[in-house]
Amino acid sequence: MPLPSLAGKTVAIIGNAPNMSAAQCPAADYTIAVSFGLAHAPNAEAHVAIDGNLPDANYAGLRLVGVPGIEGAEFVYMPYDEVELAPGHTVHIRNNTLSAIRLAADAGAAHVLVAGQDVEAYEAFHNFQGLKGGLAAIINEMASREIPVRVEVLPPPVAQVAAPTKRPK
Repeated sequence: MPLPSLAGKTVAIIGNAPNMSAAQCPAADYTIAVSFGLAHAPNAEAHVAIDGNLPDANYAGLRLVGVPGIEGAEFVYMPYDEVELAPGHTVHIRNNTLSAIRLAADAGAAHVLVAGQDVEAYEAFHNFQGLKGGLAAIINEMASREIPVRVEVLPPPVAQVAAPTKRPK
């Protein structure tokens, strides 16, 4: 088991949505930062990065990666999730947040809170589909295991307003 026992604990999983901030990290007994979510939760006990991208060389917590051979990290098998987008249209995805939810549940977490996950922005940025359906499926899977997963809804991003180029007269 890559994570310590989380029996009876509430686990927060922190992502890197464009409108996420450290102030929005929920209180929890144990925190897992996923990918660049480490910027918002630098004191997270664990960091999950399927691709082995370790954004902070000074991070001292448990590093879990989905590819072997990354120095300073523990390789963990993180399976693909099969997501049906439409009848006859199935995709296979591997995602840090989905993997972190599964790892927390397998370690005995009683509750999982997900913050900093903007599914629409993520799918648009990476130009692929499947995370929305994958997140819904894993929430249902966890419910069948009696592990509630709550996704914290972030406020909409603040629009950037361009500074005027000329001073008004």
